Amino acid sequence: MLAFASFAPALRQGFVDLDDDFNFVHNPYVRGLTLENLRWMFTSFHVGHYQPLSWVSLALDHHLWGGLEPRGIHFTNLVLHASNAVLLYLLAASLLRWAFFGAAPAAPDASSELRLRLAAAGAALLHAVHPLRTESVAWATERRDLLSGLFLLASVLAYLRAARAEAEQRPRSAWLALALLGYLLSLLSKAWGITLPVVLLALDVYPLRRRARGAASWRRLLGEKLVYVPLAVLCAWLAVRAQGAATAVVGFDEHPLVNRLAQAGYGLAFYVVRTLWPSELSPLYLLEREYDPSRPAYVIASLAVVATTVALVLLRRRWPAGLTAWFIYAVLASPVLGLVQSGAQKAADRYTYLACIPFALLAGAGLFRLAERPSLRRAALAGAGALVLALALASWRQTLVWKDSETLYRRVVEVEPGNYFGQHMLSVVLGRARRYDEAILHAQLSIAAHPAKGNEEARYNLGWLYRATGRGEEALAEWRKALEVAPEHANSLKEVALDHLRRGDVEGAIALHRAALEASPRFAGGYLELAQLYRRQGRAAEEQELWSRALAALPGWPAAHHGLGLALLAQGRAQEAERQLVLAVMGESTNPEFMTDYGRALHAQGRVAEAVDAWRQVAARFPTYAPAQNLLRQATLGSDTGPP
Repeated sequence: MLAFASFAPALRQGFVDLDDDFNFVHNPYVRGLTLENLRWMFTSFHVGHYQPLSWVSLALDHHLWGGLEPRGIHFTNLVLHASNAVLLYLLAASLLRWAFFGAAPAAPDASSELRLRLAAAGAALLHAVHPLRTESVAWATERRDLLSGLFLLASVLAYLRAARAEAEQRPRSAWLALALLGYLLSLLSKAWGITLPVVLLALDVYPLRRRARGAASWRRLLGEKLVYVPLAVLCAWLAVRAQGAATAVVGFDEHPLVNRLAQAGYGLAFYVVRTLWPSELSPLYLLEREYDPSRPAYVIASLAVVATTVALVLLRRRWPAGLTAWFIYAVLASPVLGLVQSGAQKAADRYTYLACIPFALLAGAGLFRLAERPSLRRAALAGAGALVLALALASWRQTLVWKDSETLYRRVVEVEPGNYFGQHMLSVVLGRARRYDEAILHAQLSIAAHPAKGNEEARYNLGWLYRATGRGEEALAEWRKALEVAPEHANSLKEVALDHLRRGDVEGAIALHRAALEASPRFAGGYLELAQLYRRQGRAAEEQELWSRALAALPGWPAAHHGLGLALLAQGRAQEAERQLVLAVMGESTNPEFMTDYGRALHAQGRVAEAVDAWRQVAARFPTYAPAQNLLRQATLGSDTGPP
């Protein structure tokens, strides 16, 4: 109940313009469990994630609440988090029992059992009500964290039941199967539990002590984990594809290995510090544009990680729990430490949802030890209770940060005034509210923090704000500056090109698009716009050359085959046009324009019956598509001019 109540303000809050808009507001595929929606859920890499079960859960919310209501989604998130707190209590009780009483099925006396349960409850609550959990719970988009965590905790619990069955010489295959099933369901919710097999191997060593007590050899321990490997490999491949589809992965040329290692060390230290002292929490800790791994913060963090690791290795015989907890923490955090950098963040509070569970378990073990001493028992329990309440109040306050988009981004720039993305998004939110003076100020602050490529959207936004306040020339100036740093920026390109066309400067507009394609040969929109300009002027040969370049940069692109086919058709080369238009139709069979123009190529070769058949197919599948209907009517009536 306390885990639910700590984040209860979320029930009165809406969606925020930080992926919620893409995931819920503008996503038709989570509005019910239709076959089309289910196919999308299990085949899409929307916004850089493969998470079919999370989408299914959101579709169930849509059915339950009569729509994608923020209150309903937040309520389900809170229920999932509270359920995870219960599972964590069961997990803590089991692991503490193994740690303190070994393979014995129960504590030696009722007093010890009570202390163990209180310690497990303390561990679960310290983790569940901590402010670092706020991002995963109060941010609607992070349903995937909660659902993935639920199945992963259930998987570990099943594995511990299997270990108990082994110790008692009972069958354990059913529990192992449930553990594997939980792992699969977790990966289908989000990929971040991929390292679970390594975690289970660490638990085998301590506190299960399976090898030390002769229950299993290293070969057997490793062999048991092999069944997880195919799922882990498949999940890793899907995760990489998802990030690649979202163009979120940062290459080694931008962020070298030494930078990534420094970032990983910083992250490991950062989460420990924020766990011990949860202040200055932000929804976005931005990765610096010019990352310097020699900065004192990164050097000190990395040295602290190395020193902690060495110390725990040296103390492993006296304090095996310390090394195990540290190792599992690092393993769980490893996918999100920046070694494979995805996105613009260098750290995130949500990454602690699973990774910091070992620290809560250590706290629970410490509480159990303190409660063993009658003189310290009341003070220890009272102190733990006071700490839980303090953390719960801090989480309540942190949840209010997610009230709406303005509150969210104000918090981002409050913690980090130089956060150019936060300043830009705050400007966008204020601009939508027509608070133009404030919006312009924050747009200017964003550009001042990052004037180069990578923040051109802020310049476009500033131009939009200038135009909204009647400052048209200043707007054009900003869009031109955006094109100076990013010639392929589509929105700025469109505005500046339109200005050229309004002044009758077609060549100027063409030059802009050529520059954009020179800077970014895979800029699909640039080819489409430039082809339109060529087509209006009847420059079919140049259009043909343009589409040939497009296919060299984007092999198999249906729109490029279509464009090349039209350019060839305009030159009277109907047979060559037919080949290209066939490829366009094969690549995108649901596009009525492609099939219609394929019919035109057939008609130009005198193959009227085939052309009519093609147009009839389009008319049957797309009854409202006028071009095909018109061509079919002309062909059927035997127009003197014939179809164009």
